[in-house]
Amino acid sequence: HRATSQMNASMLSSNKIKRYFIILLILYVIMLVYFVYNLSPTTTGVTSSINDNPDGVVKDPNVVGGDDRGDDDQDAPVADDNGSVDVDEEDNADSYDDGDGADDGSADVVVYSSDQNKDIDHIIDNSNKVKKTKDFNGARDILLKGIEKYPRSDKLHAYVAGCYFDQKNWAQAEVWYRKAHEIKPTEIWHINNIANVLGQQKKKIEAIEFYKKAYAIEPTFKRLIPMAWGMQGINDWENYFEYMNKIREGIRDMLRNNKKPPTNPYVALHWPLELSDLLGIAYHNSKSTENNARGKMSVQTHSPDGNIDRKIRVGYVSYDFRTHAVGICVQSMFEFHNKEKFEIYAYSAHDSIKGDSSDKIYRRIKEHVHKLVDIDGLELQQVSNMIKEDGIDILIDLGLFTAGNKMDLFAVKSAPVQIAGMGLATTTGSDWIDYIIGDNFVIPPESLEFYSEKIIFMPHSYHTFSHRHYYPIKPATDRSKHNLPEGRFLYCNHQGATRIDPVTFDNMLKILERVNNSALVLKDFDSHRKDNIHQVMKERGFTVSDDINTSQIFWMKGASSMEHIPQKSMCDVYLDTHYYNGHSTTGDMLWAGVPMVTHPSKSMAGRAAGSFAISAGFPEMIANSWDEYVDRAVAFAKYSYRENGFRKRVEQSRSTNALFDTERWVHNFEKALKEAFVLFQTGKTPQHIQVNDLADL
Repeated sequence: HRATSQMNASMLSSNKIKRYFIILLILYVIMLVYFVYNLSPTTTGVTSSINDNPDGVVKDPNVVGGDDRGDDDQDAPVADDNGSVDVDEEDNADSYDDGDGADDGSADVVVYSSDQNKDIDHIIDNSNKVKKTKDFNGARDILLKGIEKYPRSDKLHAYVAGCYFDQKNWAQAEVWYRKAHEIKPTEIWHINNIANVLGQQKKKIEAIEFYKKAYAIEPTFKRLIPMAWGMQGINDWENYFEYMNKIREGIRDMLRNNKKPPTNPYVALHWPLELSDLLGIAYHNSKSTENNARGKMSVQTHSPDGNIDRKIRVGYVSYDFRTHAVGICVQSMFEFHNKEKFEIYAYSAHDSIKGDSSDKIYRRIKEHVHKLVDIDGLELQQVSNMIKEDGIDILIDLGLFTAGNKMDLFAVKSAPVQIAGMGLATTTGSDWIDYIIGDNFVIPPESLEFYSEKIIFMPHSYHTFSHRHYYPIKPATDRSKHNLPEGRFLYCNHQGATRIDPVTFDNMLKILERVNNSALVLKDFDSHRKDNIHQVMKERGFTVSDDINTSQIFWMKGASSMEHIPQKSMCDVYLDTHYYNGHSTTGDMLWAGVPMVTHPSKSMAGRAAGSFAISAGFPEMIANSWDEYVDRAVAFAKYSYRENGFRKRVEQSRSTNALFDTERWVHNFEKALKEAFVLFQTGKTPQHIQVNDLADL
């Protein structure tokens, strides 16, 4: 009996060990699958920087630190006026419920049969075919006849709205999206599109409320992004850190799964993301452009002719050859190109400034190039073939992901060598842009792996400013004309609301706390933004009032194109933003003679102002931490206005520093163009190009 008991105990023990072994084996398999899944390449074909990242692009998951040109308008993305993201894609990407019995909260919704829904889809297909021919009225008529047959089809109403949307008739698009929404109140598609068209009409608060409705019904990452971006546009920082964490996690999760995040590179530059995140977002946006473009035509092929001594044909592509931030910055660049060595072409994509336009910058550029071609309204293949027939050796994109861009021309390789520069300070993530214009500050060695392009390292700044050839130096506007106090030290920021995050603003307030008789001047363009800023300041104990002698916050309206520089020079020190620096704004402030403090982030867009400061000869404007940012701004208040002091040095440097020396910039850039041209002509692949300053030779 004892032996039997021992044997049974031994068998039980053996079975228990087997069970433990099986459980451990199952856990091992689960862990193996998990790690294989999460350590797989995040995005194939971008660069090794993403594929080699064992965390799937996550480097630092923590929250960091907690036409008026002042908004850097050159960086406005497509369909971004309302804070929504990728409106043109969002419109079609939302899943649609055909009304097959789901409870949508509406008692009188008509649920059509399967055959009727097929007929509705057939009507929509016919309408879409007509719409592709740009006959929006004809497409809409088909849908309206369908509505006569199916008056309670929310889908048909929404597609009528879509026709108006494509025609940029925002008011009518809103009317018809609201009709669709009335029929089916909880359909996300309708709610989101109402928000989009409200935003296009500058109805920011209403737009945000509809984005919030969409997020309440479907609290997903996709719904969070437009809502958070809209709130950022009025400095509504409620739940900011929670939302930023969710956005970061959502972006990284999608990149790990090789999916396109529902945002664009411009918006992403405003958020506390890593360079690997920005590269992944750029890659997927470029890939969408590439797929669309290459579905319309084949990629162009180019062969070197081996002649490295002939004249080089350079083409610039932009939507902004006009009186606009980009146009003002580059307009004298064309004048200074060496016409004996370079033949310059400009391909203008603007939809209204063309032909005999009286726009003075358009006309000036046209005067100084070999040929200016208006390409708006032309088909992709027509323009690409034109560029090839023009014999363009190097094609330069001055727009990238911004409004009116023509990245599709670059996606089909319209020229042998293609360069990105100045329109948006970020990588394209593509393999069809060969070079990006940079410098050693905006793209330091540790950042190289996060750029898909080879870098043209300019000797000073990557950016040129033609202010010396456009804006006469004028004395500051009298403060009293703008209801600003004389005798008080005024810090300022003239950028859009989306650039200012709560951490940056917190440090601005720390500066005010330490400088007696100081105040902050912000750009006045939205009453809701003002209310939110005022609330934050009151909670911190700052004085907010109509009394210019005591209030610590003032709001400045924008000025005309030629008067905004003297207006900005009324301020004493310009406080730059962190994640996305001022670009044209910073150039304006330095040209106005106003000292600046900037705390660079990691991205090119977040390091631009530092590049400008160095190029202007004032590296002391750069702070390496938030504490240093505050300390420098406080210190500038103490000696900025001493006789022969810092501000005077900034003012005196304008006529001599490299930042505003466009001619010098162009001749340095021509050295890079020549080197890139020779590399192609000799059958070599693109390489990083370090440009030595001609003034040093």
